[in-house]
Amino acid sequence: MIARALRSIAAQSYTDYALIVIENGHDEAAHRRYAEVRTILPAHWLFYPSFGNVAQALQFGLAHAMPSRYLCVMEDDDEWHPDFLREMVATWESHPEGGLVYCAEREIDPEGNEVDWTGHQPGFDRRVLFAGNWIHLPAQMWRYDRVMASGGFDVSTAWATDWDMALRMSVYGTQFVPRVLLTHYWHGDNTCLKLDMMARPVRVIRAKMALGFYDPIPPGVTLQDSLLTLQREAPLAERAEPDLRTRWAAIRRRGLRHYLYWAAYELRTGGLSGLWRRAREWLRWTLSGRAR
Repeated sequence: MIARALRSIAAQSYTDYALIVIENGHDEAAHRRYAEVRTILPAHWLFYPSFGNVAQALQFGLAHAMPSRYLCVMEDDDEWHPDFLREMVATWESHPEGGLVYCAEREIDPEGNEVDWTGHQPGFDRRVLFAGNWIHLPAQMWRYDRVMASGGFDVSTAWATDWDMALRMSVYGTQFVPRVLLTHYWHGDNTCLKLDMMARPVRVIRAKMALGFYDPIPPGVTLQDSLLTLQREAPLAERAEPDLRTRWAAIRRRGLRHYLYWAAYELRTGGLSGLWRRAREWLRWTLSGRAR
């Protein structure tokens, strides 16, 4: 599959880019793939020392990337259309102050049939994004400086980093390219279909919602909405942990670690009023968890 992805990059009509290929693992299979496809186009190849989640591998690659204007990610099982980079960059050039540009997608099921996808719908509604993600990682392009200023890829969001990035970068403004510039292939190894792998990342994102990481929250979306969704999904997603109190304790511990960092940030940038607002959100969220 990686050969198809690399060929789609090599076929881009926009050629002013630098490519980093990250092998998520350092084993014999990774080196075999490297030997098979390295001649498709020039790239800086990196081997992540051990198999990790996608956010860990991307953060590893970001540490080796040179500064640029924009940043995007191709996954090894998808395919960019030839004008993807050209049209996405052109949209950025005409709307330079935003945080996220994304395009429409073509979805192909395992039998080769095209299926409907929300990404085809024009416009952008951030309220819908709070309910769930529909913008796959290769359909997004971000401003490099905004990604770096926010700390890069959040490794705690793991396999749901596409959702996390869309939520974080859309805070600054979003532009939608209605032309289909990405083909996304569904198959048995799609991570988003694996409940056991997605359970924890989804809970982390719900916790970040409750803690205000994606503020401002759109009208119509409340803190309690995120809590209820988190409580509703947890028993279904994490069947290996049947004790709800154990789950909430773990979520609160992760949330506290994130909160302490962001409390310092709020105090530095927003003063005592910003810190007090974050403290009230944390208290409301914690009490709601104990009520369950």
